[in-house]
Amino acid sequence: MGILHAKSNPIPDYTGTVTVHNSTGGTTTVAAGNLVRPSDWNSEHNEFRTIVGNFDPTMNTTASGTNLVYAGGDGLRLGGSNNTVLWEIIPRSKFQHPPSWASISHSVATNNSVSVNYVECSNVVSGSRVDVYYSVSGNTHTSASTNTMGLTIHFGFYTLDGNTLGMATSGSATYSTTWSTNATASINGVREFSVPMNALLTQGRYWVGMRASTSSSNASMGMSVLFGANMATLHMNPQVLGASVTTTRYLYPGLGILATTSSDLPVTINMAGISGSGTIGSRANFFFQLNNVEI
Repeated sequence: MGILHAKSNPIPDYTGTVTVHNSTGGTTTVAAGNLVRPSDWNSEHNEFRTIVGNFDPTMNTTASGTNLVYAGGDGLRLGGSNNTVLWEIIPRSKFQHPPSWASISHSVATNNSVSVNYVECSNVVSGSRVDVYYSVSGNTHTSASTNTMGLTIHFGFYTLDGNTLGMATSGSATYSTTWSTNATASINGVREFSVPMNALLTQGRYWVGMRASTSSSNASMGMSVLFGANMATLHMNPQVLGASVTTTRYLYPGLGILATTSSDLPVTINMAGISGSGTIGSRANFFFQLNNVEI
């Protein structure tokens, strides 16, 4: 970016010596090259910028010159429109928690219970759906009738205000399927379930809530949510040295399951109502992906 005066000075530059006023009110002669002349007025001026805040420590904190150039780095897009410089963060199209499939286990999902999980988002992420994973097992039935199963999943992102979680965005999806009395291969195993949702997450910390309810006729359907099993039960309740062993102190704030079941995701959640003792905290560490891409 360079700076020029909006109006040019058309007067030709002086040459040789010029008579000018001095500090005593009289006059003196000076070399014309020592004065600011019209060509200097019309030229590009030097700029000097100092960068503070969240800057790259491997680069300089200052920049100067007659034409400073703005360059977009990873995840940043720049553009110009008349007298406006546009800065736009390019949202990522995928966010998952835990970061990898390593050490994934599963646990029986309690009908209508609300699991709450603490996550941190390090980039701006845009997503149109959330994918969650359940291990499904359909039982057989002695009668000749067809078995049916229904599943409703609610999923939402929350932000913290004081001691209360408030819903930022949410979505829900309903699934149903049938299987024959003596054939369960079509439904048994790990299955992906997608919840439509328009989410735009900025950098920061979030809490995610998930609720599932199932129904079945004739033969029952078992549902186990996949979660990150790398969190041992002991690690979920670390104690301060010298404190009573009954003192509740969770590794992550707000990681657990609501003490009461719900017919929907609550709009607000009091942090005190989230239980993470025993194995509950580990079971709440469910695996999910916020996606805006099809793979």
